[in-house]
Amino acid sequence: MIPSLSAKSNWLDVQSKLIPRKYKESNICVAGEANSSNVEPQTDEYKTSTSTGDINSSLVLSEVDFTLEGGETILVQLTVTPRVEGILTIVGVKWKLSSSVVGLHNFESNSVNKRIAKGRRKPKHSPSADLKFIVIKSLPRLQGFIPSLPEKTYVGDLRHLVLELNNQSKFPVKNLKMKISNPRFLNAGNQSYLNVEFPACLEKKLNVEQSGGHANAKKMLQNVFHFPEDISVQEETSLSWPLWFHAAVPGNISLYITVYYEMENVSSIMKFRTLRMYYNLQVLPSLDVSFELSPCPSRLEEFLLRMDVVNKTSSECFQIHQLSSVGQQLDVSLLQPVDSILPSQSLFAGQVLSCFFMLKVGTTIEELAPWIIHLGFGERLIKHLPVGSVGQNSSLNRDVLLNLRRQEPLYHRKSSTSEDSNPLFLQSDVRLGPPGNGEALFDVCSSPLADFHDYERLYQGMSCQGNVDFVFITQLWRGNIDSGAPHRPLLFSHHVCHCSLSSFSPISWFVDGPRTIQHNFSASPCGVNLKMTINNSSDAASSVHVKTFDPPSSNSQSIDATASQSGLPLENQAGWFSIPAVNDTKVITTDALAKRITKSVSLESAPQFIWTGSSSTKLKLQPRATAEVPLQICVFAPGIYDLSNYALNWNLAPIEESQGEANKSSGECQGYPYYLTVLQST
Repeated sequence: MIPSLSAKSNWLDVQSKLIPRKYKESNICVAGEANSSNVEPQTDEYKTSTSTGDINSSLVLSEVDFTLEGGETILVQLTVTPRVEGILTIVGVKWKLSSSVVGLHNFESNSVNKRIAKGRRKPKHSPSADLKFIVIKSLPRLQGFIPSLPEKTYVGDLRHLVLELNNQSKFPVKNLKMKISNPRFLNAGNQSYLNVEFPACLEKKLNVEQSGGHANAKKMLQNVFHFPEDISVQEETSLSWPLWFHAAVPGNISLYITVYYEMENVSSIMKFRTLRMYYNLQVLPSLDVSFELSPCPSRLEEFLLRMDVVNKTSSECFQIHQLSSVGQQLDVSLLQPVDSILPSQSLFAGQVLSCFFMLKVGTTIEELAPWIIHLGFGERLIKHLPVGSVGQNSSLNRDVLLNLRRQEPLYHRKSSTSEDSNPLFLQSDVRLGPPGNGEALFDVCSSPLADFHDYERLYQGMSCQGNVDFVFITQLWRGNIDSGAPHRPLLFSHHVCHCSLSSFSPISWFVDGPRTIQHNFSASPCGVNLKMTINNSSDAASSVHVKTFDPPSSNSQSIDATASQSGLPLENQAGWFSIPAVNDTKVITTDALAKRITKSVSLESAPQFIWTGSSSTKLKLQPRATAEVPLQICVFAPGIYDLSNYALNWNLAPIEESQGEANKSSGECQGYPYYLTVLQST
């Protein structure tokens, strides 16, 4: 922390010019403040002292009463509190045994002055030198503590705490700054969160514009919090400031807190001081949360998400509350109600939960803006729509935007929630708690959840394009490991970052067309028109090559093949047949020929459909663009056909390394199953 005072030299430099030369190596202390030893206790036996002294005396000396057994060693801490300015030298210590024998030890007697010959080393630093002090005038001194910081808790614990700063002096202090050694666990909040009800203060607000509480994330990542300029701690008063605590990982965690402050209207060499606090806490394992993403082969820009949760505690029961996605604009939905998987909505000790979600990639308002302006909506709708609020497919549909235009109340809506939003709006939060309990969702995009998530992204690895993060929130209603606030439910948030969507192919596609058709094959073969929509989700231009392959004759996919060979009349059979050549001149009747063909013809001798459109199509897709490719097949017989015999080859154009594209630059994707049912019309 850099002092805000504009001075060419610090107070130590100024002070060195004012004190005598023989005291330049002396320590500094402040009148009215005790000087305690820097020696840390090495044994369990540690005795503190009580101060005694006349109110009119210049020194307040401490004393301590203790019992010393034979062969026993005890560490005793003594303090000296000077009350006036000057030079303080501690010369020794005295004691009394059994209230009758007085002992005295003079520190100066241990240091014997010896002449040092030339060329020899200088004597070691004398311990008595550490007992000389320059006493300067009384200065303001802050005292700080965090009353409810837990000594033991579980991973994920999220709490609202308060920092208390007391100024017992007669001078105010200003220009406060605070540095926290581990902001992943503890950071300062906004003053508006001082007197709030937790955890209700974190709930999503209805029809209220999001405040963007983590907009100051860049400054917070510097680990220095600047109190507002108008904040000061007046004489003999205290200052309360909200803090947020989050138990990020298990282990024994040390927290070092330093508060910088400056004196106000004090004429002294020392213009600023620091307050140092230290806390140690134990964090135990709680829930192990993991995610697995898989692309959906038959849906454009859709993914299957599997969440596995393991309760690793020995006795605690967590009530699941919500799952939220952060980063990519995604619509998250449950594939199966949670109450069918976990009827109690509570995860008991040692229990495992696995559930599946569907993720749909959305389109940002920036990408949608040209369509909105083109249709005459103007910037009014763009300002009120939340970023990333419209789905991928619907944003490209003009009818959808016209439908938005007819919904006038949508113009004035500041935010969208699960209760009142239009179906087109993305739902990045999924409620996992009991249905109908009335509990609101927590806002993961505002402070403090968003702030702690920024730190988790930083500590869990480097960010890449196309990644998505998840926040899993639970509550602990009973069995609180900490003795404080037993009647309040504890809130837990687990952050899993950098789940890669970009690890899959940047090229995705969707084949659209009829699923079931009827056709009279006695009149003509059946032509079927299809459409392939190709999407480039990367930030680079892509060249795409679509190739179709006719099915081999030995791989017919009609399930009615056996029915066609089971004695049906020739005129009712369809498809391409290999008719054997007639070598003799014997006249064959129609019935005989039909019987011969029925026995010799195999429907597996020729494919029952072929690609009649272009067998090779090349196109170029701009970054994050979509294009359509027409396809066509010709079917010769009724049946069920799998139209997956095609492939897509793609190549990404080189982009600048600064954009962080870490994906492979080319690849080949095979067609996914698309089943078409063709029936013989009557």
